[in-house]
Amino acid sequence: GPLSMAELPLKVVDEEEVEAEPSGADEPPRKQAKRKGTDESAYEQLYLYALPSADMYERSYMHRDVVTHIAVAATGFVITASRDGQVKFWKKTSAGIEFVKNFRAHLASINALALSADGTSVATSSDDSSLKVFDVMGFDMVSWIKTSFVPGAAEFVSPIGSSRALLAVADRQSPRIWLYNTNKPADTPPAAVVNVHRAPAVLIRYNARLDAVVSADSKGMLEYWSSDLDGSGGGEVADGEGADADAVPAVTVSTAPAKLPASARFAFKSETDLYALAKAKATPLSLAFSPDGRFFVTTSTDWLVRVWNFETGKLRRVYDESIETLQAAQRAHGYEHALDAFDFGRRIAVEKELRGVDVELMPPSSAIFDGSGTLLLYPSLLGIKVVSLITNRLVSTLLGIK
Repeated sequence: GPLSMAELPLKVVDEEEVEAEPSGADEPPRKQAKRKGTDESAYEQLYLYALPSADMYERSYMHRDVVTHIAVAATGFVITASRDGQVKFWKKTSAGIEFVKNFRAHLASINALALSADGTSVATSSDDSSLKVFDVMGFDMVSWIKTSFVPGAAEFVSPIGSSRALLAVADRQSPRIWLYNTNKPADTPPAAVVNVHRAPAVLIRYNARLDAVVSADSKGMLEYWSSDLDGSGGGEVADGEGADADAVPAVTVSTAPAKLPASARFAFKSETDLYALAKAKATPLSLAFSPDGRFFVTTSTDWLVRVWNFETGKLRRVYDESIETLQAAQRAHGYEHALDAFDFGRRIAVEKELRGVDVELMPPSSAIFDGSGTLLLYPSLLGIKVVSLITNRLVSTLLGIK
């Protein structure tokens, strides 16, 4: 059914995003874009059919502590990590998911689980000041890198087929992001240091389709940068307080600043909405790209799910999942997704408890796109919401009973 205004208090559409590419037709670009959306919506039921449909789920007790990270490789493997330092490999089959192998990877909690773009390598970072790199296909640890800092967020930032398997690793106690070539011996020094933030980075995500990196820090600032070590971008190297706050920062790579992603269509942040999280004083919790790389979605501690146009840095959609909005929707007359009063009270109490803990102790919360890039999935009080980005409607909820 359609989302109520209480559920969608804010809807932001990037005007540049809706323009279609020139096709030589006499029809104005805006009308072409609308017609394209209509065609896409005709396949909505097909996209929904591809999603899980079970009302209940199975629970595994293989992990003895809280599961903090999950990665799904295109090769059909699932990798999970838990707070006690355990990493487990699973294989997707026609009958379900089968356990394959377990590693006691770290002696402390795992801070990041990074999967390479081709799905053949996975890396973990931990409070024990180490990085572990695994071969997904062989279920084997291939590298153990000891760091001089406490590693936090991590991500492979090399395109498929590259001779370098660059792993970007954030320092939890400084704004620096270190780049390691994991194809080299473990004692090889970092290949580069990236200085684009003024606070420790908490998220690093690689846009494999457009060969670009987006990172977010604890203050809510989003930054675009390129991992191309051979780039020769112009301008001065941005390094902390001396940088222009509005200018897009350069990247310190060896002795020369790397270029910005060629797909970024802006020169200054004032042309974008990339300040939105910082203005709201919200800490980002997750960031994920659409399959075509044109959009990305973030969740944050202000409980807004934001959908961004990657190329322009503009907001496309914003969905409000705050406690106040949930309560207003429940009270709204004729709201078709209203829960039983007792059930709603129980769920809202649990939700308040979870949201009241420190950011580092919060349960994992994320938003992702489906394989078509037209459906957005994120957890909510009702279950896992499935929202159509074409029609802007709540088209399904998963596991609402649970």
